[in-house]
Amino acid sequence: MERDWSSLVVLAVGLVLVTSPFWLLTDAGTNPSRGETVHAYEAEEIEYQEGVRGYIRAPGDVERLDCYFRSREGPGCLFAAYVAQHGPVTVNTSEFRRYDLGAKYVAVSDSGSRKPFYRRVVEYNDRNVTYSLEAVGAETVLADVAVNESELSPKARPTLDGETVETYGRPLHHAGEVVRADGTYYLVHETGRWSADPDTFEAMFYRVVAFVVGLGLLRWRWRVSG
Repeated sequence: MERDWSSLVVLAVGLVLVTSPFWLLTDAGTNPSRGETVHAYEAEEIEYQEGVRGYIRAPGDVERLDCYFRSREGPGCLFAAYVAQHGPVTVNTSEFRRYDLGAKYVAVSDSGSRKPFYRRVVEYNDRNVTYSLEAVGAETVLADVAVNESELSPKARPTLDGETVETYGRPLHHAGEVVRADGTYYLVHETGRWSADPDTFEAMFYRVVAFVVGLGLLRWRWRVSG
């Protein structure tokens, strides 16, 4: 009786292990490289108010708009804030090179005039450079920096349908892009990242091992019962 019970246990375990490809580590990533980072992206509608005193409410940094959201530090941002408060600055060309001006548009949170968005204007005259800022409306910034829905890569396009897109190892090519779709602006932004654990290679290895062990148990059970 004890021997029959043991045989049933072996049979049950063998059947479970043989079916491991259908349930073991099925949540593993699709990237076979070990140690890759998973990046998740979604598209969220941007809220904005028109006019030079308007606002842009986006869930992350915007491509081609410097000093917005998290990226507010650095010489270029500090310099822009100074010019927004005190007016144009003229400096020697050699001195001007140390400032990383960056994108065409810049956001200034402490401009002193409640005008948050500016177009950078740089004029060269002999050996000097004059740097100034032109206040622009939020709608001007979005219209200029946005790409059309048709310009998105096939990988990024599902985000506009409310899907979450995952990439492995490398960030999504259009992350940070403002996308114009049906008269509405969206921002494709990263919503999270984590290590792929386990990765596909490890998952496949464990499934194969479990399957082989299960097959061996079933063969042993068949021989014993035979």
